[in-house]
Amino acid sequence: MLAAKEMPAQPNQRHEMPMTIAKLSRRYAAAAVTIGLLLFLQLGQGTAAQAEQAGGALAYSPQTDALYRSDGEVLYRSSDAGKQWTKVTLPSSAGNVLVSAIAVSPVGQGALYVAGRGVGVLKSIDAGNTWVAIVDGLPSDDVIALAAHSTAPDTVYAVLAGQGIYRSEDGGKSWRNVDKGPKAQIRQLVHSNLEGSMQSGWLFAATDQGVYRAMDCFCGFRKAGKLPGPVSAVAHDPKQPKELYASAGNQVFATANGGEEWEAAGSPGGEVRALAHTGSGVLHALLADGRVVRSTDKGRRWE
Repeated sequence: MLAAKEMPAQPNQRHEMPMTIAKLSRRYAAAAVTIGLLLFLQLGQGTAAQAEQAGGALAYSPQTDALYRSDGEVLYRSSDAGKQWTKVTLPSSAGNVLVSAIAVSPVGQGALYVAGRGVGVLKSIDAGNTWVAIVDGLPSDDVIALAAHSTAPDTVYAVLAGQGIYRSEDGGKSWRNVDKGPKAQIRQLVHSNLEGSMQSGWLFAATDQGVYRAMDCFCGFRKAGKLPGPVSAVAHDPKQPKELYASAGNQVFATANGGEEWEAAGSPGGEVRALAHTGSGVLHALLADGRVVRSTDKGRRWE
């Protein structure tokens, strides 16, 4: 270590020693910690923002044989099983909406529903050419999941962050809170006409703690099988209601008994963000890289 040269003291003057290398080291170390903390906070904020936009949504319309998907920022439609996609224009009043969910009624006119932060829920009955906002009765616009009823054309469900599940039985003209939902965070919701309900069917929810299900009379959500979380997506075969599919990471799982038991089916080749079943033997998966792949053998092989 370099020695500091001693300076003669002056009368009535405070004597100060030049800063040593050790003191400089401590100062630079403190500065480095501060900078590192700031970088950590900035990176953490960036990661949170990216995670918020990292979702995806996928739905199938049996009326038009069309797929709808979104990477969060743009809504697309495909009429050739996902080979080509065209952008679907949302109303200008929606601004830069972040699409969080898509649902299509499998009966009736095949109403198309899109949810996004800042707009709540939008509805179209002409394949996305025109839209109307349907938010009366919703306490906020932070809708994170949607599900269309499997047999009732005017019934749709919306999951609001921290607000529970809301149901509309008039095509979105009015909404009513019907359940708090499971304690776990819902990522995707689907309505199934599976038998055994005290009302008209069941709701299955993909959550960060596995798959949950409840009768649509809302007698409470319970775990559907022992599939661990987080589960990113869930879908059902409308022609075979006991058959459902769920995804966790890169793996798709299948059940043939309404969620009692799950078995690994296959991997689509990437992280799964959303699932949709056509009802005619085709299961589609939206992957994290934006690709939509399909399986015709119950999720075992993908193309």
